[in-house]
Formats: sequence, C-alpha cells, structure tokens
Amino acid sequence: MYIKHRITFFDTEIQVNQNEQDVFFVSILSNATPLGSGNVLEEYPSEAAAIEAAERLHRTYSIAKENGYHLLGTFFTKHEKENVDATQMMKSDYSDEELITHFNA
Repeated sequence: MYIKHRITFFDTEIQVNQNEQDVFFVSILSNATPLGSGNVLEEYPSEAAAIEAAERLHRTYSIAKENGYHLLGTFFTKHEKENVDATQMMKSDYSDEELITHFNA
C-alpha cells in the first residue's frame, strides 16, 4: 500500500492510498491512534478521482466539525440531528455555502 496524497487537519489525517492492483482508497485516520490503519471510506479507479474525493471530504469534514458534528464510521453525527453519510458527501461537489446550510439545518 502506497500513500499518494495526505491531508492533515484537526486531529485527523485523510489519505489516498494505492494498492498493488492500482486501486485507490480514501481513508481517514485519527492522530490519537497513529499506529491504526484507519477507516477506508471509498475506493476509486484513478488517483485523480481519489484525490478529488479526499479534498471534498476535507472541506465537508471541516465544516461539519465547526458545526458540532463528528465522524463515526462513515457518518457525520450530532446529538439530536440526522446522520449524514460522508461517502455520499464525497461524491457531490457542494459549495462551502451549501455545506454550511446543510450542517446548520
């Protein structure tokens, strides 16, 4: 497994990894457990698509966290709010304003 792209923010790291079969994975890891392998969220057929999804996840997670959400498995969660599927958010190119509206609802 090769790390192709890395985004570090808060206490989290998002990685794009490539395996021996040239499949690219977007994973999220907590810096609190640096020896863990992280949580694979989605796989992609190309490095470019995986990096684009990782960047979208970074924007989405940053805005979600600013609005009191945390990531549990593959869902952004907040007490008394509906869970938001992180993998679905990675597939859509929402503007920052749309994300802020979504997580403030």
